[in-house]
Amino acid sequence: MNLKHHLTTDFKNSLPLNYDELYQRLDNLLGMSVSSLAQILNIKLDSNNTKIKGYLGQMLEIYLGADGNNKADVDFSNLDLELKTVSTDENLNPLESPFICSCKLFALEHMDFYQSVLYRKIKKILFVLISGKKHEYIGNKIIKAYFIFTPNHKQLAIIKQDYDELMHYICTGQCNAINATIGTIIQMRPKAANGSALTQYLDANGKLAYTRPRGFYMRRAFIVHLCQKIKNCA
Repeated sequence: MNLKHHLTTDFKNSLPLNYDELYQRLDNLLGMSVSSLAQILNIKLDSNNTKIKGYLGQMLEIYLGADGNNKADVDFSNLDLELKTVSTDENLNPLESPFICSCKLFALEHMDFYQSVLYRKIKKILFVLISGKKHEYIGNKIIKAYFIFTPNHKQLAIIKQDYDELMHYICTGQCNAINATIGTIIQMRPKAANGSALTQYLDANGKLAYTRPRGFYMRRAFIVHLCQKIKNCA
């Protein structure tokens, strides 16, 4: 099986039939190092933390049996569930803002939130927490915990409001006016492996222009809040 980042593995796992089967696979991972997971999958880890971070989610997808075939699909089609990893410190305090999905900036009209890729992804997310010291080699970090987040009515309304505000900027040609201060739960930030990468958009005059690709991210403060609730229940 070929993965992104030029990885190859012969390991295969079927799509979990239900949540009980998925939870069993997740429980088997708890306490396991990222390097140990790589050994199970017969994947040689890179020595570069940035590269490992890029394919860590894919390693979990393979082990857990995810079947999402493209960026617009959720990872577990039969469970309508998306998978995201979150790097945390040893006390399960998140160190980053989780990436949710990319955003198309060449938008001529505002897509309804409930038809968007963002809604498809965020309506039910399996968060897997990878614990370790901030600058520690990722291979030594531990798969420490997991939980499923389903936004309640109030949270979903806030996410929709964030989405609508950000899409208003895009549809009115103001992509370059978007900054990380916009949005309560969801923010938009540059998303590209190469900082010089550019994508097309229509500026305020309807002319073709170029800017850095963007993605939707969950604010770190919000994922911290979710993880705190998990720690309080432990």
